[in-house]
Amino acid sequence: MKPVNLLVVLICLISLKVFSQNIELADDSFNKKDFDKARIEYIKAASMGNVRAYYRLADIYLHGLGRQKDQITAILWLSLASEHDYRESKKILAKLLTGFNPTQLTVIDTAISAFIEKRGKKHVSNLYEPEILKKNLFNKILFTESEGLDIDTSFTNEDFDDGFNSSVDIANEMLESIVGLDNLAEDNELSEQTDYNEYYYLVAEYDIAPDGSVRNIEPIQFLGNGQQRHGVFALASYDFTSPTFEQSKVYKSQRAYLGAASFDNRRFRQNHKTVYLQIKRQVAKFKNSNLAMDKYQYAKALMNFPFLPREEGQVEQLLNTAIKADIPMAKLELGLKLYREQSNIEEGIYWITEAAKQGVTEAEYRLARLFVESPWVKPDEHKAKKWFKSAVEKQHTHAIRKYAELQLFANDKNLLNPDQAFEQLKVIETLQQENPQFYYLLAWAASLSTQETHAVAVKQLKQAIHLANFYNWPTNEWNNLLNKWTSGGTVSIQDI
Repeated sequence: MKPVNLLVVLICLISLKVFSQNIELADDSFNKKDFDKARIEYIKAASMGNVRAYYRLADIYLHGLGRQKDQITAILWLSLASEHDYRESKKILAKLLTGFNPTQLTVIDTAISAFIEKRGKKHVSNLYEPEILKKNLFNKILFTESEGLDIDTSFTNEDFDDGFNSSVDIANEMLESIVGLDNLAEDNELSEQTDYNEYYYLVAEYDIAPDGSVRNIEPIQFLGNGQQRHGVFALASYDFTSPTFEQSKVYKSQRAYLGAASFDNRRFRQNHKTVYLQIKRQVAKFKNSNLAMDKYQYAKALMNFPFLPREEGQVEQLLNTAIKADIPMAKLELGLKLYREQSNIEEGIYWITEAAKQGVTEAEYRLARLFVESPWVKPDEHKAKKWFKSAVEKQHTHAIRKYAELQLFANDKNLLNPDQAFEQLKVIETLQQENPQFYYLLAWAASLSTQETHAVAVKQLKQAIHLANFYNWPTNEWNNLLNKWTSGGTVSIQDI
């Protein structure tokens, strides 16, 4: 046995400044046997608490993948994975340690303790994880929810083609998994022309802003040939009461079932028999499978197709089964569900955090927002920045917009960066052309930027107000701002 190399140990303890991770890129590089690139990406992910990255790094060093074998470094990474009882990490670590004599074990134990202090659970928690405001857990967000949104779900036959396409869920950057209902019919065409002639099917997640307007709509399940845009528009225009937490107006995440998604089992079966049978067949495959991924898909199907029969607590049970098999998206789905429904807020935040640590981009974005919006999480703009940046690097549109918002309105002046905010917002402009909030942020960024004119700011603010009026958003604040920037709404500078 070679002597324990303390230089290697010290090198492993050097802090690595990381603001983003891409576990998918690491896995892809690993599978392509580009182990050096994989190692770099795994170290980035490990620095943000990705447990699977710990395990992979141990594998790389233990077996000398792309480099010389390094049992000591492998032991150090395994010690982090063992903190989380990840897979066979404890068993492998114990077996490796049996190969050292007592003197060597003393040195290794010291190194492990130092490594855990530098990179372990407590360190990751201090840098990246939310601090729960325990006293606030006794209170919930108060919100008057309608018995079904007052949204017209029907259209004329000519609004629809005979076929449909099903698109599902937020992209899973790591597993590229979908609910599996994209091709319910072999030829992608309905065999009965009456199906979906009059109704679209849309399930969407969205936020109700403190002013009662609808923000951040994310379609997660839709059927039809594009007519779900009517539902999106109707939802975006809906006027809710302001959600409140201890009398303060706050954001509230929601899920909407619009069009045929609001039908009960009998009505959906009668009106859309072919689609109903196709969905039932596919869901039966998930239900009868023993694969953990299929358990996750079954849970998603139950959430996205509410007319399907289920038992109380079945969705949570299925997601927990998938979580035990280390399916990151199951952690996010369970976390979002528990948080959205306020049934177990602390556990919901935990699972969103765990999914973010495993590199799920949507989870990174959601976690970042908790640091600046959640009444149950201690505000922390710096932690929000870290998670926003990681999601931004992977081109998450909502994250780009929200990160720009942080750079414009952060309480910590060191985080303000209007020039960069303006540049980032311009990147996603083609994707945000119908979003009033986007143009409001663009206006602010232009007004504070050293690179843009006041005229540009005024133009963007006018566009924001125009769109906000279109969606029935409150605009008093924005109109007051426009009056400050102009003379009675007319730009008073010469370069407009």
